[in-house]
Amino acid sequence: MLRKIFIGFLFLFVSGYVSAQQYFYLPAKVIDGDTIPVLTLPVVIVQAKMSAKMKRWYKQNEKLIRNVKKTMPYAKTAAAKLKAIDRKMATIKDEKYRKQYYKEQEKLILEEFEKDIRKLTFSQGRLLIKLIDRETGRTSYTIIQEYRSNLTAAFWQSLAKLFGYNLKTAYDPKEETEIEMVIKMLGYD
Repeated sequence: MLRKIFIGFLFLFVSGYVSAQQYFYLPAKVIDGDTIPVLTLPVVIVQAKMSAKMKRWYKQNEKLIRNVKKTMPYAKTAAAKLKAIDRKMATIKDEKYRKQYYKEQEKLILEEFEKDIRKLTFSQGRLLIKLIDRETGRTSYTIIQEYRSNLTAAFWQSLAKLFGYNLKTAYDPKEETEIEMVIKMLGYD
């Protein structure tokens, strides 16, 4: 008798569970009559152990990796600011206002970055000159020449040469394979 009551309750609960339908609502888009669910998947990071060869390469290029980490954000920022300045300068027709706008932008950039740039090491400074060329497609010398004058560019080039820099240094990805590898490894590309 107890067994029949137990089986009866079991059927009662199971039948209630089976007949109850649950609906899950997913965000979806309708494209050309088809309903396509839109899901956001969690980010998964897959990492493998470094091989012995990769560990040796990393150890040999530790300084370069550190320098790229420090200078690449400045190069990216320089490229973005130059692009914004170029867009704005293209809309200004009056030469007087163009010079005034450029001077204002130069002052803002100096206020924002001068202290940090002065703290860079010699190798970081040389790397920054190369990375600015990589990001903008123009050497530092050419940028100074475009916004200032040939005389000013020559002055800064001679001053840079005095300290061992060269503002005319162009970035060639085929020659700078180590830098390219580090940039790709760090995800800046």
